[in-house]
Amino acid sequence: MCQAWEAAARNAEAHGVRVCTPRLGLVLGHGGGVLGELLPIFRAGLGGPLGSGEQWFPWIHLHDLVELLTTAVTDARYSGPVLAVAPQPVTNLCFSQALAESLGRKARLPVPRLALRIVKGEAASALVASQRAVPARTLALGFAFQFPTLPAALDDLFGGRDRPHFAPAEMAPPSPYLARRSATTVLRQSTVVAAPNSAVFAFFSRAENLGIMTPRAAVMQILTPRPLIVEAGRHIDYKLQVGPVRVRWTTEFELWEPDRRFVDVQTRGPFATWWHEHRFAPREDGGTQMDDTVYFRPPLGPIGRIAEALFVRPRLREIFEYRAQAIRLRFGARPAEDV
Repeated sequence: MCQAWEAAARNAEAHGVRVCTPRLGLVLGHGGGVLGELLPIFRAGLGGPLGSGEQWFPWIHLHDLVELLTTAVTDARYSGPVLAVAPQPVTNLCFSQALAESLGRKARLPVPRLALRIVKGEAASALVASQRAVPARTLALGFAFQFPTLPAALDDLFGGRDRPHFAPAEMAPPSPYLARRSATTVLRQSTVVAAPNSAVFAFFSRAENLGIMTPRAAVMQILTPRPLIVEAGRHIDYKLQVGPVRVRWTTEFELWEPDRRFVDVQTRGPFATWWHEHRFAPREDGGTQMDDTVYFRPPLGPIGRIAEALFVRPRLREIFEYRAQAIRLRFGARPAEDV
C-alpha cells in the first residue's frame, strides 16, 4: 500500500512538481500513535518487549517529525524518499526497558507475537517487524534532530518538565467559587515555550483553540455560538467524551487579567469542583512560562476519591501532557538552555 502511495505521488513529477516521500518510523508523542497503545500497559506495570524483543524499532519524536515535514515542504533539496526516523535506532527490548524506566516501572513481561496478532490483527506487524533504519540522507541534508537519542526523547515526554503533579488541596486561594465549593486535590504544571508572552496569551484568548489542546479521544464540541468573546463572567458550553460517555461542560471565566492570568471554573460538568488558574510570565530570553493550577474534587464522596486514584488522575495526566505538547508544537520548544 505504501509503495502504491509513493508511486501515485511520483506521477506529479511529470508536471514539474517536486515530490518528497517521507518514510515514517513509529512516532513518539502524547495523544495517540504507538505510545497511545503502550502507555496504559506500561503504566500498569505490565509492559515488556513485543515478541522476541530482538527486532529493530525505528522511531521518531513527534516534534522532530513535524520539523522535518515542514522543512521538506520549504527546502527544494528534499525530494524522493527521505527517512523520518531518529539517527540512533534501538531494539524493541531496549525501547521497552527505556520506556518502563522513564515511567518508574519494570519491563518484565514479554508480549507473545501470537497474542499481539489476536489483539491487533494486521496492525501487529508494524510492532513486531524489524527494520534497522538509519536516516543517512536526512542527516546529509543537514537536518538537525532535537531528540536524536531515545533517552532524550523519553525524558522530554515523561521527565519532570511539563509533567503535572498532584497534591492535597490544603490551602485554597481566595475565590468566590472555592468559597462555595471545597477541593480535595491540586494539580500543578509549568510549561516554557519560545514565544513572547503577548502571543501566547492571545492564543489562549480564543476559546476555539481549546480543541487544539484537547486529545482527539475527548472529541471536544463547542456549543456556544461564535464568535466567542472571552472576558470575566463569560460562559462557554461544550461537550466532551469521557470514556464511553458524552458529558456537557459549562465554563465560566471568574477572572480575566490580560497578558497575566485568567481563571475558569466549571459550573456544570463531571466534577464537583473545578477551578483552573492560568498564569503567564515573560522570560528574559523572550520566551514565556505558563503555570497551571487546578483545584478539583470528583463527585460521589468516598467513591469519587477511589475513582480519582484509579481513573481521574491518570486521565488528567494524559490530558495535561498532551496539552503541553500541543502548546510547544504551536509556539516552539523551550529555549535551548532548558532542554
